[in-house]
Amino acid sequence: MMTTSELNLMRTHIVNMIYDESDVQVLNEVEKLLAVNHIPLNDIPPCIYSPEELKQRVRQATVSIREGKGFTTEEMKSLHPCFA
Repeated sequence: MMTTSELNLMRTHIVNMIYDESDVQVLNEVEKLLAVNHIPLNDIPPCIYSPEELKQRVRQATVSIREGKGFTTEEMKSLHPCFA
């Protein structure tokens, strides 16, 4: 599963590739592909945590950070060299 940072990096890369594309046929194909796989936002239930659940998730994340369970920017780039 991708982290939010990895996902955002991938999105930025894809957006830049699309922005630089000048072939209309390629852009039409991308649009068709995205339309086929698109899930309307109102079909996705929101991620809702109770205040206590949210506090627990923050506690867990804080412990993970203190234990060194995380990635630096450089480590993230090394995991995905095409985004370096």
